[in-house]
Order: sequence, then C-alpha cells, then structure tokens
Amino acid sequence: MVFTAQMAPWEALLIPMYVIARDAGLLDRLVTLSLIYFMITLPFTVVTLRSFLAGIPVELEEAAQVDGCTRATAFRRVTLPLLAPGLLATSLFGFITAWNEFAFANMLIIKDQDDRPRPCGSRPSPTSSAPTGAPPWPPPRSSPCPSSSSSWSCRAGSPPE
Repeated sequence: MVFTAQMAPWEALLIPMYVIARDAGLLDRLVTLSLIYFMITLPFTVVTLRSFLAGIPVELEEAAQVDGCTRATAFRRVTLPLLAPGLLATSLFGFITAWNEFAFANMLIIKDQDDRPRPCGSRPSPTSSAPTGAPPWPPPRSSPCPSSSSSWSCRAGSPPE
C-alpha cells in the first residue's frame, strides 16, 4: 500500500495541496513546506526503518537486560548503535528528497518573490534590488575558449600557441 502511494507522481498533488494551503491560510510559510516534505518522505522512512529494526535480534537487548541494564539503557547502548546506519540512510534520503523538490516550493511561496527558490544558474529578476551603482545582474560574459568542437583545450583563457 505504501509503495503504491509512492508510485504516484508528486506533481499530481500540487493543486490539491495548493488549495488546502490557500484555504487554511498557510501560503507563503515555511511551515507548510516542512509539513509537505514530511508527509512525502514519511512512508518510505517508516518502511525502511522498520526493516532495519526488524533485522536487529531481540536477544541482544534481552542479554543486556540480563546483564543489569534497564530497558532504556539497553536500547541506548545496544539497539541504537545497531540502528544508526538505518537512521543515517533514511535521514539522508529525506534530506535529499526535500532538497531536490522544487515544484512545491515554487508553487506554495508565491507572494514574496525574493523568498522563492531559483534553479541553479538563474539570474535574479531585473526588479530585484542591486547594490548602488551595480547592474541588476551581471552582463553575459563571452568565453575566451572556442566551441567544444575545437581540437585544442583552453587553459586559463589563453589561446593555443
């Protein structure tokens, strides 16, 4: 069931999430994006952590309790170190998923244009504030190197000898 829900494209949820955020008055808030990213990554995280936790033998925790540890101490000293790779993997998955997600952030932060995420390499809008005396964005630079179809390589901008 969880994996079936993961197969649906996230973009199919854009309009319903926008309508819900608009009706709840949660547009242009970081909390909204955080909740959406949490809801997107939670099913996969639960399934992944469940498999990691099921792989840890219960006998290890019971042996720690026989040796005098409380249940909490046995979890902290035995189970948690064995669970650390799973926690790291799922945390990394959740972070990368949220980091790579552009559509929800672009759709839900609409009023304050300066807070909108921009794709890498894009120029700021001409109306954005620039320092005094500076152009609104740097002019396009011409490359000292010829096209990549040339037979020589360009080192430090100097032509071949």
